[in-house]
Amino acid sequence: MAPSVWFAALVDWLPWLLLGLGTEYYGLTHWGGSLSEIQAFQTYSADQALRYVGIYGGLFVLVLLVSSLWLKSVAESFGTRVTFSQTLLMLGYGTIPISLSRFADALPQLPTWACWGAGMVLVARGLYHGVALLLKPEQTKGFGIYLFSMVVVGCLSGIAHLLSIIVLRGRI
Repeated sequence: MAPSVWFAALVDWLPWLLLGLGTEYYGLTHWGGSLSEIQAFQTYSADQALRYVGIYGGLFVLVLLVSSLWLKSVAESFGTRVTFSQTLLMLGYGTIPISLSRFADALPQLPTWACWGAGMVLVARGLYHGVALLLKPEQTKGFGIYLFSMVVVGCLSGIAHLLSIIVLRGRI
């Protein structure tokens, strides 16, 4: 039996997201980050780093909610009866690697997009198993639901990451 969404969010997803963002905040304010591949590292002010992690955290939660709504709609169009709670639970657990990639992103020597990409590779594995275990579609329809969830999470989390970087660099 799957845990409730509130239990999973408060015990499993939120702590990893907050720890990852806290580590990244520390890294930005103490070790810095590069503005581009050719410039040296620059430390960021506490205000800049806080704005970045706040925007990133908020957008990440929004990505989970929007992706869950879309996934529920698509799964139902495949003839699979699912609830919003099931899709949110599956995406919440499946996207934990993106939160964990924030730990690596705190190191200024690692490119931020490489960290996000590594997180997405692990998300692919998590969502593959999550669709089968939590949504329980027919085998022939499950792969389509999995592909849709990967595309949606990949695109939306990539956009959220890009917007957060734009905020960090002071362009918004």
